[in-house]
Amino acid sequence: MNIFRQIVLFVGILLMGCALQAQNVEFIADWHPGDVFKYNVSKIVQKDNAIDTLNYTMLMTVVDSTEEKYHIKMVYDGLYNNPILDTLLDGKLSFKDYEILQTVYYSTNNVGEVIEIENADTLIKSIFKYTDALMSATGDDAADKVMSTLKSLYNKEYLLSSVYKEISLIHSVLGYSYPLNKPIKAKVKVENTLTGGFFDAKTFVAIEEFDPERQFCRIRVNTEYDSKQLGKAVVDLLKSFGMDKKELKQSRFRLSKVDEEVYEYLAYPGILLHADFSRGTMLTSSTEAPSGKIERYIITLNQP
Repeated sequence: MNIFRQIVLFVGILLMGCALQAQNVEFIADWHPGDVFKYNVSKIVQKDNAIDTLNYTMLMTVVDSTEEKYHIKMVYDGLYNNPILDTLLDGKLSFKDYEILQTVYYSTNNVGEVIEIENADTLIKSIFKYTDALMSATGDDAADKVMSTLKSLYNKEYLLSSVYKEISLIHSVLGYSYPLNKPIKAKVKVENTLTGGFFDAKTFVAIEEFDPERQFCRIRVNTEYDSKQLGKAVVDLLKSFGMDKKELKQSRFRLSKVDEEVYEYLAYPGILLHADFSRGTMLTSSTEAPSGKIERYIITLNQP
């Protein structure tokens, strides 16, 4: 169950005994076959003092719809643009390989909430072909061992949460309803895609602006994860890489993670105009210097 679904259940419980229910804003998709939305994306990764920026586009096409579902094709352009990797992989992958990697077919329910990636198996095979070619080009045996372990993480959920995260962001609040003048604070469970199970987290959701005539809405979401549980997940993952258990125990890893998200939507018919997602992490241990990372996605509808 994702964060937004848990928040909706939490709000429902709070309002059950109220004689007067607060006005809610509903985010409902109303799309039609042939609808096309083009998004410009900037992915910015800051690790310690280094900053990398990748700019690319996404073309979202509504392929088909029924009373229960929308079927959508998302085509990335430029997602794998990396001059260094392109040099390493020169001749090892074809244009068709990259085309497969950057074309995602998925379905949503009738209000726009993502159900699943439909060509997940094909995508995973292509990702493995890409990483195998990269490992072969670098000739790094240690990295190859790590990559073989990481492959076990790949499933439909991991593709949405990590590999093609932009899709999750575009659909993030669709299908849900939030009180207009009542910010929400809730404790939620977030799926642990690294080692299984769930993380505890605290989340805050507030509608900052709503224009009922235009159906324009700006919504803010902040989520803070349980650092002890995150640290244990890091240790468990490193154990799977074959690292010494005694050394890991002495390191006393702790990982803090905070998500800050701002979305601008046309609540009806469920069109994302702008998203700014930022995830800050800080890894500390008793044996190493702290290591910080900020991963940010800025997604903007390219309006005609």
